[in-house]
Amino acid sequence: MFIQEARICPTSTDLLRYAQNHLAESDRKQIRNHVNSCSTCTQALESLHFAGSAQAPTGGSSKQVPSEDLKGLFASRVAHFQQLLQFAQPEQGRFGQIWTTKPWSVLQKRSDPEEDLPLRIIVLLEDESDTSVLNEQFLVAAPISLDIAYQSNYDLMVSEQESPLGYPFMVEPWNPVSPLRVQLERCLGTLQQPVKRFLGLVYQASLSMSVDLSEVVQFLGPAILHPDDPRIPFQEQEREACDYLRQPLLQLLKRAEARASEADRRGSIMVLRRELPVIHGQLPPVPAEVPAHLPLAAAAAQTLVPSRYIYAQSPDGEVLGWMKRDFGTDSLYLIWERLPQTLQGSTVSIKFHLDTGTVHTVEGSEVHQGGQTLLSQGEHLRPAQITSFELEFRG
Repeated sequence: MFIQEARICPTSTDLLRYAQNHLAESDRKQIRNHVNSCSTCTQALESLHFAGSAQAPTGGSSKQVPSEDLKGLFASRVAHFQQLLQFAQPEQGRFGQIWTTKPWSVLQKRSDPEEDLPLRIIVLLEDESDTSVLNEQFLVAAPISLDIAYQSNYDLMVSEQESPLGYPFMVEPWNPVSPLRVQLERCLGTLQQPVKRFLGLVYQASLSMSVDLSEVVQFLGPAILHPDDPRIPFQEQEREACDYLRQPLLQLLKRAEARASEADRRGSIMVLRRELPVIHGQLPPVPAEVPAHLPLAAAAAQTLVPSRYIYAQSPDGEVLGWMKRDFGTDSLYLIWERLPQTLQGSTVSIKFHLDTGTVHTVEGSEVHQGGQTLLSQGEHLRPAQITSFELEFRG
């Protein structure tokens, strides 16, 4: 357990400042008292060779230089990071790759307060595709954090031995971001198996999907059970710190909505193009209590024959739609379970890929949340044949 007597361990930044004697005496005393009673922080300091530089000052200037051990550690890690920067850059983003990021405002050549924010390292949660909004590709990813004392049951620990970065960290699948492709700067490496598989399982679990985490639980932290848990404000800070990796896509969606409203009747513009895998089986149940900040709008629990139903999810895990087969009319419908406001009333073209290698196309259907689109009738098309959707919304 990382939480002791309702207290949380100091962040890695505070431990580092403590080790370098860069804290006020009152703050140093508070952290020193915590470290003396916390084996986790004691081990963290020892593993970083901080023991020689983390003692209380006995006098003199408070701005003491780091110890030689600390300097050596920093030099070693800087050298390792420089090697990572020489890592051959992949042509496409792939699930499990680790990337540095940059704010979109820099690319737009305009001043923005977010330029002063510390930039995060992320792990991709999907392969790169042609998913785009207004011709800007985007992906889905999870940030990493070095503040492992704040680990929850949806934070995946990556040990130093398994880390491509050369130091331990945790991945935050509960904190998904959707950076534009142009916000990815450099690839630093790729997670290997079984860590990649573990990450996929934890990500699905964070979306309230039913998965078996028995082999992963040893790499997860304790669950957050009480509203006064110190990890709650930490997670709020993490979401805010990663907002620069969400806002660009939201801004593009707003622009697309504005352009769609201004488009004349002679034509339409592309709002969103997305290819989604389908998941065969029953719809995922809604959790008993869903925090308001989590984009989990799954359909209500169903007691249906699994082979008759499939559903597709958005990048944030929302259930976009599910299929229903009407045996009375031999028809197959797509029920729109959850649509962003931007897509309400737009016209969708649907291509769904079959396991036979063929493609079935449905053109020109106006979509609304709760509505349905006829996919086939009298064609004996079985839901089990469908492997993925390609959705193209125009407004």
